[in-house]
Amino acid sequence: ESGDIVQILYLGYNNLRETPSHDYLKRMTKLGYLDCTNNRLETVHPFGKEISFATIYLDNNAITRIYAAEDGYFCGLSQLETLSCSNNAIELLPDLFTARSVYTAISVDFSSNKITGLENGDAWRGVNTETLNLANNRLEELPARLMGSGSYINILMLSANGMREIKPGALMGAG
Repeated sequence: ESGDIVQILYLGYNNLRETPSHDYLKRMTKLGYLDCTNNRLETVHPFGKEISFATIYLDNNAITRIYAAEDGYFCGLSQLETLSCSNNAIELLPDLFTARSVYTAISVDFSSNKITGLENGDAWRGVNTETLNLANNRLEELPARLMGSGSYINILMLSANGMREIKPGALMGAG
């Protein structure tokens, strides 16, 4: 009954293993803040473009992958300011955004994961954010598609990756 009223959902410090599927959440169109930190999350289902979060915290879990819906949306992007998914087990930077979006997030944080590359490789769609934090991952080489996708990134944090190479042009944006 309160699905279309709830705006903030605190679920941190529980023992959740997955987020509810879109079928259960699609009525929560006013949901703007989600905190699922310090759970046992392994699976994060897409929320769908109907839910435009301002803030999502998924830190300190066991997440290996974040799924987008069939239309490519994880959630609506129009209000998104912060997506934080640090200290998990993600191996490929999720393809949840698009550089073609007119919206720019303030902070996207995937630090302290196990990221070695980009989900969907050369088809990765990009991200528009003031700060992209990929520190403390396993990026031995800077993926050229990170900037080559046309992403708008003001601050790119890549410390503690064990990076061995940045190929010429990898920091150049799309032409």
